[in-house]
Amino acid sequence: TRRLQNLVEDLLDFGRIESGRKQYRFASHDVFCLVRTAVTNFREDALASGFQVELNLDTRPATVEADDEALVRALRNLLENAVKYSPECRTIWVEGTLKENHAAVAVRDRGIGIDPHEQREIFQKFVRGSNAKRAGIKGTGIGLSMVRQIVEAMGGQIHLESSAGQGSTFTVLLPLTGNKEKLA
Repeated sequence: TRRLQNLVEDLLDFGRIESGRKQYRFASHDVFCLVRTAVTNFREDALASGFQVELNLDTRPATVEADDEALVRALRNLLENAVKYSPECRTIWVEGTLKENHAAVAVRDRGIGIDPHEQREIFQKFVRGSNAKRAGIKGTGIGLSMVRQIVEAMGGQIHLESSAGQGSTFTVLLPLTGNKEKLA
């Protein structure tokens, strides 16, 4: 029931984002506290699926201007994908680091990975990787598009490092409060 509710909320939110009607509520937040919240909320589902989430966050505060609900939803999507596309390795790694002018949050798995020629398109709506299709893994193809749009609305970027059969690392970069420029 919870997974269905999350899917419905994601679809409704995606519709608002796509139509330009999404109203973000930006406030100053420690992004690592939001990451901890997302992981804590997700751990029960991960454990029920036989997965564990290893969390390693910088201890220094990393204040960003963010919509906490939207960012937690984006992080949850990355965590769900890591579980969904990792049939063999049952560990997901989440790391948070503080750089000079931004915070970086990485979600890493050792799953099926994404072919290099598909990596640019994977953030477009309704696009799913060929490895996922071949493996018969169900999905809508909107999750990563929604994540990208949420992150970009907060002045950030999302990057992907992946190799077929070796797993994927999705890294969210968000500008720290006081950094006047959006990440390019």
